Amino acid sequence: MLHAKSIEFMHPERTEEKLKIEAPLPKYFEDVLKMLEKRS
Repeated sequence: MLHAKSIEFMHPERTEEKLKIEAPLPKYFEDVLKMLEKRS
């Protein structure tokens, strides 16, 4: 499983605008993490 909470990069066109995208963990990721925490 791989998830980036946020990613930031320069716009690929000539604008050189900095873009930042953020995303919360999907519910199924949270469920797996809770399951793993219970096992340890």
